[in-house]
Amino acid sequence: MNDIAITLPTANPWVRGETVIVSAEKALEAAQAVVDLCEDLRVKEFKVAWAYDKPVDAVLNPYLPDGWQASYAMLAAVVKVLREMTKGTDFTDWYNGVQAAYRTLRCRLAYATPGFVQARQASAMRNN
Repeated sequence: MNDIAITLPTANPWVRGETVIVSAEKALEAAQAVVDLCEDLRVKEFKVAWAYDKPVDAVLNPYLPDGWQASYAMLAAVVKVLREMTKGTDFTDWYNGVQAAYRTLRCRLAYATPGFVQARQASAMRNN
């Protein structure tokens, strides 16, 4: 299996971030662990997507390296692997482990971008 190249986001949308290479085997291993967890959670029938966050974080965090760049790159690689795994799955089955894992981690990836972090900090300053 080939390694996965991830281009890191920057706070400026017109500036391309650096590229980080992630082991495809490690990304697949992390993705499968999250899918297995989400499939096990099927019996709980969560009605909202955020209910998956804490259990998924507990399973995924050991796979994430230290440092924002390496951690973001691994998370993005896992999302890429999950996107490939969703091909051919039933999108109408909201509780499908692959779909739930992809939905949860895609949201987490969006929250990890520099633009979102800056917006959240600016909002917190306005509200204080």
